[in-house]
Amino acid sequence: MRRDLRIELRARNNQLWHAIFDLYPSVAEFCRTFNLNQQKVGSLLNLTLHPWCKHSNWQLTVVAQRLVDITGIGADELFPRALYTITRPTAAVETSSERFVSLAAAERIGLPPAQDIALDHQDMRDALSRALHRLTPREEKVIRMQFGLDNDGEEVAVRDIADLIQVTPVRVRQISEKAIRKLRVRMPPVFDWQR
Repeated sequence: MRRDLRIELRARNNQLWHAIFDLYPSVAEFCRTFNLNQQKVGSLLNLTLHPWCKHSNWQLTVVAQRLVDITGIGADELFPRALYTITRPTAAVETSSERFVSLAAAERIGLPPAQDIALDHQDMRDALSRALHRLTPREEKVIRMQFGLDNDGEEVAVRDIADLIQVTPVRVRQISEKAIRKLRVRMPPVFDWQR
């Protein structure tokens, strides 16, 4: 069966990523500034090059040591050994784009994204429904309409929601903001992370 969406997941060294991108717009710019080999820095960032020399009593490679010196972050914090034991830092899955209507809405509301790429569409809808049932009926209705959860991703305009529930558009925004705050603050895990 042919799918209409291909998702590629890439693992990366988040500490190194932030050390670079919090101050520089790109790896290329960072490497130019410090006269570093862009390919090696990119490989360390994407977990395809190991920063530790196994043959020399677990010393850092020259490039990794320079990154430690430049960033001021300790070697074990910048390059955790466990992180570089990942054997497949990239993975891909093909799926139907309709699976992501609920996930996209959950992301915009602020719910945690699903970690398991094998979650099926119904699991995501169930998890989102459980989260929304914690809201008042009016808040749930506004969120469902605003993010298109009941009509295949088609969002309802704030003005139209206001007309339907007989309040002003400003009040709809207030209800929506309050509901989103509730979901973000009191949100226990809604996805089964241990699948």
